[in-house]
Amino acid sequence: MTQWDRRYRVLVHSRAGGRALDVSQLRCRFEIYKNLDEEPNYSVVTIYNLSGASEKSILENGASVTVEAGYENAAFGLIFSGEIIQWARGREDGTDKYLRLVCQDGDHLLTSAFVATTLARGATQEDVVSACLSGASAGQLELAPGSLPRAKTLFGMNRDYLHQAAVTAGGKLYVENGVANIVSASFASAALCADLRPDTGLIGTPEQTDYGVSAKCLLNPCLKLNARVRIDSEYVVPQEARRGTELSALPTDGVYRISRINYRGDTRGEEWYCEIEAENAAATESRDDETGDKIHCALPGVIEAFDENEQTVSVRLAVREKVRDETGDGYTEKEIPVLQNVPVYFPRAGGWSLLFPIKKGDECLDVFCDRCIDGWWQSGGVQSQAESRSHDYSDGVALLGPWSQPRKIKAKWPKNGARLTKDSGGCYIEVGSGTVTIAGDCVITGSLTAGKGGGEGKPGSEHKFYGDVFTAQTKETKLQSETGVEIETAAFKINDKEFQDHAHAGANAPVEKWY
Repeated sequence: MTQWDRRYRVLVHSRAGGRALDVSQLRCRFEIYKNLDEEPNYSVVTIYNLSGASEKSILENGASVTVEAGYENAAFGLIFSGEIIQWARGREDGTDKYLRLVCQDGDHLLTSAFVATTLARGATQEDVVSACLSGASAGQLELAPGSLPRAKTLFGMNRDYLHQAAVTAGGKLYVENGVANIVSASFASAALCADLRPDTGLIGTPEQTDYGVSAKCLLNPCLKLNARVRIDSEYVVPQEARRGTELSALPTDGVYRISRINYRGDTRGEEWYCEIEAENAAATESRDDETGDKIHCALPGVIEAFDENEQTVSVRLAVREKVRDETGDGYTEKEIPVLQNVPVYFPRAGGWSLLFPIKKGDECLDVFCDRCIDGWWQSGGVQSQAESRSHDYSDGVALLGPWSQPRKIKAKWPKNGARLTKDSGGCYIEVGSGTVTIAGDCVITGSLTAGKGGGEGKPGSEHKFYGDVFTAQTKETKLQSETGVEIETAAFKINDKEFQDHAHAGANAPVEKWY
């Protein structure tokens, strides 16, 4: 439909598919709001004086609305496509009846879509995004390269995983006209869509904002989210100085990236324009830094040093952090400084502790506490916070134990019991169902009694000792069993006295003594 050189088309699509209802012959008003954020775009489309049959069809079967607009013999194209989420009926001026449709673009994907799947090892960021599109089309996708070395489980809101993919690539996620996009934070990938001047549709005087510029122009479907637009600084009113606010200079090339668009049109009225907000490169860098992740939960690390006196470690975190580079055009990876005075965790209670030697190169999991732990670490008990901070790198506790693939345990894995073992194998203590197995040389500095019965009052146990050397440093060594004691060693020492090539088994006496 054309009028006053304007060209437009408004279609209402049915849930059943098929041919859409074209209402372009009627008066239509639209207000469309788009943004470069992870939120659905929004529109209000008002249709006047529908027939009863058409109105009934829309109310019962209407699913979505598309709006195309522009000018005859000039730019014309799609400016909105979205799902109907609400409707209202009424009369204007007591005569014209209307049907108002409230629509959202990307509503399902960004508000309710849920994903539940697992991607196998080797999945790429493209695989992650594809699993989360939930019927939406894929547009411009600037994703991080490479594949995942481990399986990735997706269980949650689609938008959260899409946001994760965008952050991984150092970019932004947004939806426009049913198409999901992940784009670089830099200006490099954004196309120049318009050069706004008074003779190309610029209306009034653009004004500088905290992050760039705001402007008004004739309705132009070429203006898209993330696209670049040029507005020469001679047309822009600079921002007024305010106390405590640092003024930013206007870009010398006059190029901005569009972050918000509001289209307003009336097919039988005067409104036919759009308002934009656009950001310059320096402001985009500042804004991205403001919204960066500041909360840390847990990260793997590598022990650099152990202070046995304080019983703390120095930890080099094993994951680099992505930070904005100095040019503002992208991100770079930086290593986090070594964490100092990190308390260590071992099982401890009731006056007993299970301790292991801590060596440089050991791996750990550094867990960052909710609040500052300095006062508690220094004095114990309940203390005030030395600083107001949350999940800070300075408040980690090192949990020794987690390991990476290059440091896998080489010892044989137990099948039927719990084992305390040397990583390389060969020496271990294993507690099984009714048995305790000790593999390796045994040094006993206290009394050793191979007891009466099978433990917990059960008679009939059998006691076996294996190893290269059995050594007992005691006044008296007793090996006592009602069924027998079996000793199989290359050397058997009691109080430094050797008993070699000697085997005792199945002793009938209740007590056997060697002196």
